[in-house]
Amino acid sequence: MKKNIFKTRIGIGAIVFVAMLVLGTIYAKSSNRALYATVKVDRVNLAEEVVVSGRVKSADSVNLAFEKGGRVSSVYVKVGNQVSPGMSLVSVDSGELLASYRGAQANALAEKARLDELVRGPRKEEIAVSETKVKNAEIELVEAERDLVNALSDAYTRSDDAIRNRTEKLFINPRSSSPDFYIQTSDSRLKSMIESQRAIIEQSLVAWKKTLDIIISENNDSVTIDTKKNLALVKNFLDNMSLAVNAMTPNTSVTQAEIDGYKTDISTARTGINTAIENVSLVEGGLKSQQVALELAQNDLALIQSGSTPEQIRAQQSKYDQMVATVENYQAQLAKTTIVSPIQGVVTNVEAKVGEIFSANTIAVSVISEAEFHIEVNVPESDIPKVSVGNIAEITLDAYGKDELFPSRVILVDPAETIIDGVPTYKVTLQFVEKDSRVRSGMTANIVIKNNPRVGVLSVPSRVIFEKEGSKYVRVLSYNKEVIEKKVTTGIRASNGAQEILSGLSDGEEVVFATK
Repeated sequence: MKKNIFKTRIGIGAIVFVAMLVLGTIYAKSSNRALYATVKVDRVNLAEEVVVSGRVKSADSVNLAFEKGGRVSSVYVKVGNQVSPGMSLVSVDSGELLASYRGAQANALAEKARLDELVRGPRKEEIAVSETKVKNAEIELVEAERDLVNALSDAYTRSDDAIRNRTEKLFINPRSSSPDFYIQTSDSRLKSMIESQRAIIEQSLVAWKKTLDIIISENNDSVTIDTKKNLALVKNFLDNMSLAVNAMTPNTSVTQAEIDGYKTDISTARTGINTAIENVSLVEGGLKSQQVALELAQNDLALIQSGSTPEQIRAQQSKYDQMVATVENYQAQLAKTTIVSPIQGVVTNVEAKVGEIFSANTIAVSVISEAEFHIEVNVPESDIPKVSVGNIAEITLDAYGKDELFPSRVILVDPAETIIDGVPTYKVTLQFVEKDSRVRSGMTANIVIKNNPRVGVLSVPSRVIFEKEGSKYVRVLSYNKEVIEKKVTTGIRASNGAQEILSGLSDGEEVVFATK
């Protein structure tokens, strides 16, 4: 009996030993992974969020104004028209701003191209292309300089014709220091001014002719400036001459036919001078553009030939970011040239009229909402860049708990700040998307405004990201369970700490966030 018990105990001990040996082997194989706590890279929907609270109010009309004044170019609605969110109501002229915006876009593309070249590194083909661009830019600059010389010469020719051919017949001793404007006029002050201008212009024409000989071999900015001053002087003189001749009437010393001839000559002269002014401005602008183009081409060549360093790449990245910011700034300014309806409703008042200059912050159009209620909240200045008209929002009302959502939309962002407890805030108005009989005026509302939504993007918790040498990194487990660092590019960050990953990680990778 004792022998059987002894044998049984030996068998049980052997089984326990083998089990411990197997478990120890399994533990040893998985020990590397057990040292780390990880999270998988996953695809989620993200959005920047602004969390605020406010109270429900009865809806009323919305008064809309331009943040920046200008000349009204279009009025799209009349009183009584039905409007919907995003519908254009009134616009001011944006031609100059649009041109600047397109120029900024072009500059941003150029800076992005330079950044790509620096990151990629120089190639022989690229160096050859860049050298060709420099040569072409030099040729075009020479042509632009030639065009400027021709324009300046043409300006003198037109001025000489206007003064010494078209109007000289109306003076006695026109090229002397005391020309006499012999046309009878009741305005003695105008006559005196014309005579004085004629004497000054004669001296200017003489000096101007000498200057033209210089610019044949040497382009001098001062010559262009003097030419523009001379053209302005001639233009003003011809304007005064036009006033005097237009006031003439036939008499014994002058016929109507002669008067008509004078008018024709002066009109022709004025047209020629205006054309010269436009030509000089045009070619001067073209010359400056070509100078900039040559400088850019030379800079590109220098960058390509010298290769790129991390410092150069960071500097170029900064330039590109600045140009992108400039583009975004112009986009924002362009958006402000058109008032759009923030709500579904009816136009109740239109103050703006096509052609008039409309001041900023002056009510241009009013719309009454079709909704019964809206919510006004004060958003801190740190969060206001995340809020735009049209943003969707989720609202919960204390009366119905956190599980009952009431969809809404931002319909108005007040451009003027409101100081609350010494902190600048901006009033934001939200409108319920749907009518709901449960909503009552005065209810406390908890609002989450969502901006810049991202659908199905890679995401990790922001706490796993760290910075090193100006770049962002995460630690991941490789296929053999070793920890390696990966450089990542990040996008937006949600209020719950989820961070968008633009590049550097793949779906399903394991990111280390702690050591056990």
